[in-house]
Amino acid sequence: CTVKDSLVATLETLVERKKDLDYILIEASGMANPGPIASVFWLDDALESRLQLDGIVTLVDANHILEQLATTEEAAQQIAYADRLLINKIDCLPQSTSTGDGAEDNHNAALDRITSALRKLHPTAPMQTTTYSQVSNLDWILNANCFGGAS
Repeated sequence: CTVKDSLVATLETLVERKKDLDYILIEASGMANPGPIASVFWLDDALESRLQLDGIVTLVDANHILEQLATTEEAAQQIAYADRLLINKIDCLPQSTSTGDGAEDNHNAALDRITSALRKLHPTAPMQTTTYSQVSNLDWILNANCFGGAS
């Protein structure tokens, strides 16, 4: 059995036991490729009738993403698959400096480098910045309707 088979079995059990599910959130830890997980919703007939893939949200660690993009393929894959990008931990970026002589604003410059790198990989993905993964409007991730199903 694969992880994908285990996911299908778990989702089928949830659907059988709980008739009134609003959402099922699947978190792929670390640097997992979301493609095989997403394909579960397109390829499994038993799930297709009750569950729909609403969207793929990628949580980007602002403090480490540039290094991860330079050293792994998985980080770029996650960004490429994303329907929404949450740039988290922006509070961990270098703080702004005010030298009075027009010196670079470290915080904004760091965030600009990150968003530029993300835009190169996925020019159309909507992005939000967060601290502690706090999303002010949960509909942005829970009712994204990225695959054309009803919200």
